[in-house]
Amino acid sequence: MKILLKNVISESPGCKDLLCSYFIKTILLWLSEELPTSVWKPDNLIPCFMKCFKRLVYCVEYSVCPHYFIPENNLFENKIIGQSRTKLLQKLNESHDYGLQCIFSSEKISNLPSFTRQQRNVDMFANDIQKIIKSNSILPIQSTTIMDYERCLKSILLSKSKQIRSILLHNMTSLSFNTVHTMQLPNPYGNIYKYKQYKTCICYILQSIQHDAVSGWMMLATLFYKHRQYKKALCVLLYSLTKCTTKKLGFGANISNEHRELFRYNTFRKLGIIRTLRILFLRPIDFFDKPNSILDELKINDKDFNQRTVIPPVTYIHLLTFLCHYCLNNIRNYQESLGDIRLTIEEDYFMSDNGLRAAAFDCLGVAFQIIGDTEAAREAFVKSTEIFPYQLDNRSFQRLAIPKKYR
Repeated sequence: MKILLKNVISESPGCKDLLCSYFIKTILLWLSEELPTSVWKPDNLIPCFMKCFKRLVYCVEYSVCPHYFIPENNLFENKIIGQSRTKLLQKLNESHDYGLQCIFSSEKISNLPSFTRQQRNVDMFANDIQKIIKSNSILPIQSTTIMDYERCLKSILLSKSKQIRSILLHNMTSLSFNTVHTMQLPNPYGNIYKYKQYKTCICYILQSIQHDAVSGWMMLATLFYKHRQYKKALCVLLYSLTKCTTKKLGFGANISNEHRELFRYNTFRKLGIIRTLRILFLRPIDFFDKPNSILDELKINDKDFNQRTVIPPVTYIHLLTFLCHYCLNNIRNYQESLGDIRLTIEEDYFMSDNGLRAAAFDCLGVAFQIIGDTEAAREAFVKSTEIFPYQLDNRSFQRLAIPKKYR
């Protein structure tokens, strides 16, 4: 606890001298009364440390730390207030999330064996990845303009910091997504203006490919499909599917032991978090008020799609593959794709919550609807509503409400 105080917390900007060792001793004394003597043994060092740490966070958050010998005397009363308290609490919560690993940044224990230090680095890197893929900050920007894109590009060109450029490039690839969504997806077979617009659209999509593992490729396949270039779309989809391995990370997923073993390789830690996410992260396909990009088959009517729809990435690949084969009248192939959608749902493939599972069933229902199996379509839509019973956010409710559709 003293190492934590002196070499971690006090070294953080704005947190120096806010806490003292007497506070730590007081917390330890109170916990020694609350917990049985049998708990305090070497084998329980880490759990005991974390209990003390958690109590320290509580005391700072609620500004209460009773004196051990004079309990009516609150040691934290008017002691840590305002901006200082906010900074301290932020540092404490951040360090607490790392657990025991947080003290390894201390010079006091810098002479640990190299294996231990390497494990520390792996764990901290994995924890950072975990936080990001569970955070809404990884979701795409909802609205943007060409001017936003140009400003971001200008900032990249002017920045001298590699770290800042890396972050800005990540933002620019996200802006590329939205730029494509706001454009009318033009047909290249028309006048020169339409052809140039088509090429511009392709350019933005190719930039978005660098955002994560597959979503940019799927946007490219969607463009080809919309222009009836089915064989081109199938080539892109087949390539995208090769990237959807179990070693990839989905939104909201937990870092597995397999991923931690993967992060032992210095390659990923040298790449950094953002570049690692470009390789490993499978982002859901997100349509939010973007009628230009959404598949017509997913719309209920021409004025549809004012709500947000997020589709699991592998489910979307199989759905688009199904549609391409259906349009090419490849009966055996589209039946296989239909089976792939069902298998993806059964395996819960890259579906971290019920909203994504419900969207997958909705896609399955649409596929059944296209081939004329209305009974199977109805079952899929009903299953979707059971999994995610929110009418405003689940399109299956609207599909089931269409008169005489499934009678």
